[in-house]
Parts: sequence; structure tokens; C-alpha cells
Amino acid sequence: MADYQLSIDIIGAKELQEAISSVSGVARHALLDAINKTAIDLERLARSKAPHRRGGLWNSIHAEPAKITATNIEAHVGTNLKYAVYQEKGTKAHLVQVVNKKVLYSKEANTFYG
Repeated sequence: MADYQLSIDIIGAKELQEAISSVSGVARHALLDAINKTAIDLERLARSKAPHRRGGLWNSIHAEPAKITATNIEAHVGTNLKYAVYQEKGTKAHLVQVVNKKVLYSKEANTFYG
């Protein structure tokens, strides 16, 4: 997964935690199913927003199945690619050095640089 995470604070989280701990197996699995469905929806949303010209980032986005602990039910959606956060959040302006050629060329802008 990425080096950052999104957490959601729920008002009444302590009460919800107590309620999760006290529910029966059937209700607990219904919660697990609902969280899994939400994780899959978030995976689809993340993929819809990811560029996929080559597909590396798009294909790396995945949902991990929800897990039940003593006091929590959680699922994770993300990617293990280090550059994903820069793709999402952007970077500061920086100098790009030409390494293998004399100039850089952008097909999209139909422009030479360097």
C-alpha cells in the first residue's frame, strides 16, 4: 500500500465499537459484507480517476478484504506504487535532465524541449 492513508472518524465511534463487539456472528458478517462492498466501490472510484495510458497505476489499485479484530472491522484500498501519491497530489516544479537523448519531446504538446 502507499505511504499515506485515509482515516475516517465516526461520531459515536466508541459506541459503534462496543456495538460491533456485542453483535452476533450473523450481524458481524453482514457488517463485513457491507465494508467489503464499500471497499470495492472505492477501488472502482480510484481506478476511474487514475490515468491508464500504460496501465501500471490503474492495475495496481486494489481492495484488500475486510478483517474482523476484537474491536474493529477494517478494509484497505490502495496501491503499492511509490509514485502514486505524486500522481495524485502533484509535485513542485523541478528541472528535468535529458539523459539518453539530446532533447526531450512531448507527443501530446508536439513540442521539443532542450
